[in-house]
Amino acid sequence: ARVIARGVELYLDALAARGLLSAQAMVTAAALDDPGRFLRLRHTIMTLLDYGAVPLLGENQAVCGEELCATDQNDVLAARVTRLVEADLLVLLSAVDALYPGPPQRPGAEPIAHVALGDPLAGVEIGSVGSAGVGTGGAQTKVSAARHAAEAGTAVIVTSTARVADALN
Repeated sequence: ARVIARGVELYLDALAARGLLSAQAMVTAAALDDPGRFLRLRHTIMTLLDYGAVPLLGENQAVCGEELCATDQNDVLAARVTRLVEADLLVLLSAVDALYPGPPQRPGAEPIAHVALGDPLAGVEIGSVGSAGVGTGGAQTKVSAARHAAEAGTAVIVTSTARVADALN
């Protein structure tokens, strides 16, 4: 939780430095599957955007049962919300600063700067659990979320919390 809180703090600082307001909203996957809740969530997010706020969304684990919470799916949930509001950009925060062709700690590992829509990422080793020991989704979840958002025409940035300000430039 401390890493997530620090990540949100860095994101808030980066937005504030650019004169942008932000608002946090908690979401459940079930809210995106229910037509009435879907429309209320869309209205809430669009209202925040109309007021000039940048919504920061996270999974509301306090109100969903264990069987409904996808604790390793915050990124996929965010991608689904980008489709909901037809967002231009999705920023996925990670303990790792980018997507790599294999483990980032491997000698000579260089980040992948750009992935074209539909790229099968052949030859890229994507693990299911983050090697940083933070979270449970790892690169596999990030790639799944990025593909989901990109299919709807949304640009995606995957970066570490420490580099979010650089990524937004």
